[in-house]
Amino acid sequence: MRYEIPAAVFHDSDTAVRLVDGFGQTVAILTSAGVVESDQPLTWEVIDLPAHPQPDARALASDTLAQTDIPLVRVLEDLIGTLVSKGTIALSDLPAAAQNKLAQRQQLRSELA
Repeated sequence: MRYEIPAAVFHDSDTAVRLVDGFGQTVAILTSAGVVESDQPLTWEVIDLPAHPQPDARALASDTLAQTDIPLVRVLEDLIGTLVSKGTIALSDLPAAAQNKLAQRQQLRSELA
């Protein structure tokens, strides 16, 4: 049997056609016009697909920013190391908490090398 699903059925991007066999099982879901061949009788119905939520621009920007945090930390560590090695700043110029964090990370990196 041949089933031709016309384009007029698909009135927007959230519309689909569900093809069902005699047992009520979904055989296919079409999202555009087309022809389906089947050796068994099918019925079809127009259905609405679930809407895909649009990502929140602010949340997307926040996620993108967060993904750059770790690589930027390494850049800052390298920058501080360069400034210290050139004598532009001394580690003692930094707050004690920053000195401790830099020392911890330097120790961890040396253990990995």
